[in-house]
Amino acid sequence: MGKCVVKECDSRSQKHNKSSGITFHTVPKDTVRRKKWVEIIRLLRKETDWVPSKSTLICSKHFRDQDKLGPKSDCGRVYLSNEAIPILDEPHLEKPAELLVEENMDVDVVETDEEIDEITETPRMHKMRKTIHRLKILSARRLKKIKNISQKLKRLKIKNKKLKDVIEELKKKYVERRRRNVAKFE
Repeated sequence: MGKCVVKECDSRSQKHNKSSGITFHTVPKDTVRRKKWVEIIRLLRKETDWVPSKSTLICSKHFRDQDKLGPKSDCGRVYLSNEAIPILDEPHLEKPAELLVEENMDVDVVETDEEIDEITETPRMHKMRKTIHRLKILSARRLKKIKNISQKLKRLKIKNKKLKDVIEELKKKYVERRRRNVAKFE
């Protein structure tokens, strides 16, 4: 049971059943379709870094009628065509999402393999990537701390050697004075 991924949408699978005519659909696994869906859902959510999970659902309200397959009545499961992509149904956006996506694709956008991988990665991969990034930062901090401690240790060793030399000098002076004092009394 879940909620539609679109923030402004109040569709929940608990309160809608087949008779209400609203069905819920998961993000496709096919990378090309998945990328299109993710781009549009990011626009709908107004989040540029949103990543879908396995349980992400989007309701049938966000698809054109011609993309819906199955019973046209208000009961029964609604399936989506293989070309179906969510639509931007916000009032200020009059163009269908498909045209917006195609227009965006016409622009000379240079995407690195890493950016493409980020868009199409699974939630598990996204979590692992974040963990790796966090651990790299932690590792860098610890290496810096080790370097600082090593430098401090080196300075303390030099200071310790100087103090030992001072102690040796004082011992020599003490022994020499003592000999002089003993020599005076003899």
